[in-house]
Amino acid sequence: MTRLFLIATFTLSVAAMAACGGSSNTPTAPTPAPAPPPTPTPPPMPVTDVIGQGSDTIPPAVVLWVPFTTTATGTIGATVDWTFATNDVDIALVRGTNPCTLAQLNDDTCPYVGFSFSTTAKPETLSVPNLAAGAYTLYIANFGSSDESIGYQVTLTNVPGATAMSTPRTNSARLKGVLSRLMTTR
Repeated sequence: MTRLFLIATFTLSVAAMAACGGSSNTPTAPTPAPAPPPTPTPPPMPVTDVIGQGSDTIPPAVVLWVPFTTTATGTIGATVDWTFATNDVDIALVRGTNPCTLAQLNDDTCPYVGFSFSTTAKPETLSVPNLAAGAYTLYIANFGSSDESIGYQVTLTNVPGATAMSTPRTNSARLKGVLSRLMTTR
């Protein structure tokens, strides 16, 4: 009886497998998971280079001019510090090498691309974005009552592939006093 039971169970098992479509020894591959989205390319990193630095002494009512050249489009930054907080030192940036005369500075007709004429900032800082490569001049004016020792640094921060502004920037601001002389860096 047990033999008959085993044969019957086996026959039913084979019949059930046939009813289900049979069996296959070849396994089916699982459906692959969707591919992750591509990682976006990060934007180019800005690069900041020091393109000029130095120190000098500026008498009262005198403006020092510092010419420099950039080789790429970017943000020109300038920082000027001095010794005595009682003196007022201001800075301005102009296109070209020494493009302003003493009369233009005093008459407020110098075409600044940027300036910082604060009465309280020490150091005086300036940042002008999207300037084309080329020649520029940093003006440093001492509106204090005594000689001033200054230190300055000019930087260029550029992002590869950046383009300069299509319209030139010209800002104008009234100086705080009359300057008596222009002086070049030593």
